[in-house]
Amino acid sequence: MSEINGTVQVKLLNNQGGGFAELHTVSAGTTVIDFFTSKVGGDADRYKISLNGEPATAQDVITPACGAEFARVVITPMKIEGA
Repeated sequence: MSEINGTVQVKLLNNQGGGFAELHTVSAGTTVIDFFTSKVGGDADRYKISLNGEPATAQDVITPACGAEFARVVITPMKIEGA
């Protein structure tokens, strides 16, 4: 598990624009909305956000899936600009 010294490793898969994956370290207890606001910003209601493969709510606390080294957060816009 990645909860070492009060932190959690998070792999962010962001499908906005060209898409990318990044590894981040957050404080234990960080919620999905806090993470979204710091990394993407804007209106979270315009995005589909999942945590470890499951739909996430704003209040969900980011934790790794059972047996995983990191939590996986996927952020996908509901509507692609220009599409």
